[in-house]
Amino acid sequence: MVSTFVWTKAVAVLKKQIASLGMEFVGEMLSRTDLDEDSDPALQLRTTKPLRLRKILGLLVARRLSG
Repeated sequence: MVSTFVWTKAVAVLKKQIASLGMEFVGEMLSRTDLDEDSDPALQLRTTKPLRLRKILGLLVARRLSG
């Protein structure tokens, strides 16, 4: 039960962080034309999509820092 709470909270925070980049930008990265700046990340992003974006963006940041 605690792990479910922690997981849900972590995904909500991740979605909020990703949304701070701009939902239109997120939509472009996910090839989703239905996302715009008014889209709610809590409703529009499934759990797996933010994790995939985090991985992609993390690799970009890691490359920038190391290069």
